[in-house]
Amino acid sequence: MTTNEAALYFRARSVFAKLFRQAKKTYHTYGELKGTFSIGELTAAEKSQLALFLSKPLYEWEKKQRLRWSLFETAYQSSKFVDTPLLAAMEQTLGQPFTTKIQDTANEAAKQRIFLEKLAALPHLRFMASLEAARQLYEWYTEDPAACMAGFSLINHALDQLPKEPTRLPFFAHQLTGDPHALDPSNRIGKAFIAVLERKRETNGAFLSRTEYTTDVLLDFNLVRDDIMNFVAINGLLAKTDDAVHPMWQAAVDTGVSWNVPVRHLLTVASVLPAFGRSVYLIENSGVYSALLDARPDLPLVCTNGQLRLAVWMLLDKLAASGALLYYSGDFDPEGVQMADQILKRYPDQVRLWAMSAADYIESNPRLPMNGHRMNKLKTIESQALHDLVIQMAAKKKAGYQEAVYSRLLAEVRQTNGM
Repeated sequence: MTTNEAALYFRARSVFAKLFRQAKKTYHTYGELKGTFSIGELTAAEKSQLALFLSKPLYEWEKKQRLRWSLFETAYQSSKFVDTPLLAAMEQTLGQPFTTKIQDTANEAAKQRIFLEKLAALPHLRFMASLEAARQLYEWYTEDPAACMAGFSLINHALDQLPKEPTRLPFFAHQLTGDPHALDPSNRIGKAFIAVLERKRETNGAFLSRTEYTTDVLLDFNLVRDDIMNFVAINGLLAKTDDAVHPMWQAAVDTGVSWNVPVRHLLTVASVLPAFGRSVYLIENSGVYSALLDARPDLPLVCTNGQLRLAVWMLLDKLAASGALLYYSGDFDPEGVQMADQILKRYPDQVRLWAMSAADYIESNPRLPMNGHRMNKLKTIESQALHDLVIQMAAKKKAGYQEAVYSRLLAEVRQTNGM
């Protein structure tokens, strides 16, 4: 009898698939077949199939819970399949090889070595040729080696052709491949490309969401992902290109216009500074931002609108570089305090809290209960300047909002600006 004939016989009887799957696990652990196997959950028909193969009366097996494997092997040696190795027959039946832990470990090590050798053969990916650096990429390789290496070849080419000037990612991808979506961060090659760039840059994204961080990484290599819809609302600020004030920013200041400046434009200016004085006010709440502009149309003001997008960080980096003092105010909720913490940590010497003390929190008359998930966010706050506020919020377990301290915000602006 051939291996195929033995497999056809065993496949036609469900009891053998159940036994062989157990045998495969035992072989993987011990490198041999031994011990007893469970038969307690076999159906009556399956126990009948087993009894027939073992040449034993059915009544002997109807109540048994375990089968000694040696008994099965003895029956196999007496069967018409004796010329076919039992291990080969079981592998053919299940369509899977029987391997040991030692074999699997050796095979995995060999596979990793081949992967890293292939990676090292690509000049611009050679710096990734260690398992620790390339672990994320290796996952793709284990799933589809051919597609993975084709993707890495494209990434290697992309790294060789990185633009010298800001270039939109779809245009860059189209120049390389003819497909503007070839490097989209949503597909497998795009994700691997971002992972490589992250490693190449070697800086973290502690202050950004994952989406914003990806955009920031790409920008470091002159690749622009979203330069229009990523924007920040500003008022009373000027920007310079080289040594000249940009006429659009100057016109907005002269006419008292608040406007949304996108990443696209922030990439083109060298510096940003307040139109007068050193102070710039950062406000989280768009409604309060608008009310402050009603009272002070010339106020150097930035609205984060509840999230620290890449455009906000780009703007703040330029303001900090120009020597501006940054006054920040957020809502008295975990998210607002987290944003304050991030800004304080990024610009420790230039940020001041603005109407955001523990006393201001009490004055806001907090009423909205905060659940456990949101309360846990307070445990992540590290800035000492927020310590007393966090203690009060943790005690009250209620959120307060900027609208309630609007008069305090305006009073502090008048104190710091003398107006």
